[in-house]
Order: sequence, then C-alpha cells, then structure tokens
Amino acid sequence: MISERRKKALIEMAKRGTLEEQNIAEMIIRRSGISIEDEEKEKIEFKFSNKYEKRLLHQISGMVTNDPNVIYYTSNKKSKTIWIEVTKLQKIEIDLFYSIYRREIKEEMEITFAAFIQRNNIYPQKPMDNQEKPDIERIRKILNRADTIDKTHVRKQIGAFS
Repeated sequence: MISERRKKALIEMAKRGTLEEQNIAEMIIRRSGISIEDEEKEKIEFKFSNKYEKRLLHQISGMVTNDPNVIYYTSNKKSKTIWIEVTKLQKIEIDLFYSIYRREIKEEMEITFAAFIQRNNIYPQKPMDNQEKPDIERIRKILNRADTIDKTHVRKQIGAFS
C-alpha cells in the first residue's frame, strides 16, 4: 500500500516531472490503482437547509480535508448552497458523513426542544385529545436532557393588577 505522502508525490511527478519521470510515475500509479483525476480538486456543490446544517458541512469538510481553513463559496447570503474545493474522493466522504450526522443532529435537536418544553412546563391547561402511543425510550431521553437544562423563570404579569 502506498502512503498518502508518496501518492501525492507520484501524482505531482506525473503532472509536472520530466517526460521520463512522468512515464515512471504513471506506470506506478496504474499498478497501484490510483487515479490522477481522483486527486484533482474542484468546486463541488453541497446543499443545506439551515444554519446548523451549514455549520455541520463546514465541520465535516474540515475534518475530511484535515484543513481547518477550508475555503467555501456561496452565491449570496440567502443561498442554501455552498461550493467547497475538494477531490472526488473527499466529496464522497463528506456526503457519507453529512447524510449520517445530518439525520442524527435533527433528532438530537428535536429531543432538546422537547426537553426544553418539558423543563419549563410549556403546555396548555387542557390535555390533548388524540395522543399517540408514547415512545418510552424517547421519553427517557427527553427527561434526562430536561434535567440538564436550566429552568427559565417568567413572571406572569397579565392579570396581576386586576
């Protein structure tokens, strides 16, 4: 197996070396199954829905490229699309992590929201009519999370002077 450093050196030699160096590098690259096209960076489009998914994409691309200063391109501030300069292999890896973490962070945020509602007792006085069968595991997660949230104190002033 060829190390990453050697792989990059071979690809660089195949692109910029003398004719003899290019031929040798290309022969080694072919034998090892490396594709020069896979190592070339290009601007690749990634879509997101909200600011948390955008931050998640930034984190993942930094992790995959091992570069905390990854450059992102957007068409405007309201756009839900960013372009990142990565290789095709890095794009595949980013897509994989993003699809998994995106689903998980959505679930965690929903649990945190439900825990906030639970902790601060933000419910109507009248019970709901058509309640679904409760998911015990989800309720346990919500109650555990609610214990970690500071309660928000609100002074009710409507009707205080009547």
